[in-house]
Amino acid sequence: MRTTQAETKTISAEISAVGTISPLRQAVVSANMNGQIKEMRLLKDTLVRQGELIARIDTRDLQAQRAEAVAVLSEAKLNLQSLTKSAIPAAEAQNQKDLADANAAVTNARALVERRKILYEKGGIALKDLQDAQLVLTNAEDGLRLAQRSTNLRNSATNPLDTATANSKIQQAEQRIKTLDAQTSLAEVRAPLTGFVIEQTQFSGEYATSGGKLLTIADTGEIIVKANFADTVVPDVKVGDSAAVFPADLAGEQMSGKVSQISRSSDVQNRAVEIWVRLLNDAGRLRLNRA
Repeated sequence: MRTTQAETKTISAEISAVGTISPLRQAVVSANMNGQIKEMRLLKDTLVRQGELIARIDTRDLQAQRAEAVAVLSEAKLNLQSLTKSAIPAAEAQNQKDLADANAAVTNARALVERRKILYEKGGIALKDLQDAQLVLTNAEDGLRLAQRSTNLRNSATNPLDTATANSKIQQAEQRIKTLDAQTSLAEVRAPLTGFVIEQTQFSGEYATSGGKLLTIADTGEIIVKANFADTVVPDVKVGDSAAVFPADLAGEQMSGKVSQISRSSDVQNRAVEIWVRLLNDAGRLRLNRA
């Protein structure tokens, strides 16, 4: 009889199951402000790069508010200037000239609008020509209001608190502009990671709400294959074990990965435990939600 020393070796066994593919990383992209989606192309199943612009929210209302805040700031600064500098005849004469010029500009602009209205109604000019004239009138009226305010400020009496009040209004207007600029910057929605858009829930022209989902981006460079195995074989499986994946839509091909997670709970009815296999998918050979 011949004897040999006993050795401890690992006995390997193969187990298999059908799995589904999921991305290792994905991100839900939401709007950062309320407003109509001004720009957003069809993105489903397309590759987007991190930082790429994927949507823009309409900011016309914010821009109008900013223009108003800028006007308030200009008026506040003019008020402070009139308080800190003594009026001189030359400055007063210039102020009166500015007021007269502004009145003349409004008169001329109104006459131009009336003429173009008649021509437009007769088909002699395009609508854009009439709109251009109306814009000229609006700007002229804004200039007249500013000139009137300047005249009123120069003619008004001051008191010891006027300078402090003027400074306070300047600070408020500047803060308002900063706030509006910050809100406007939220109008651009950019991709937080590089990946494929697997779901798009809103489109150009629709109304977006702050926090509302626009789309979902999945990074498919590294994926997870999830499969259910009988609870009787799971004790023999460990995290880090090698695994082979045979894609259903890539007949005859094999991809290698590692067991990355074993569920601590099991499906009591089916007596199955979910196991995750992690593998690289740099070439994009595997597509999501395929068995």
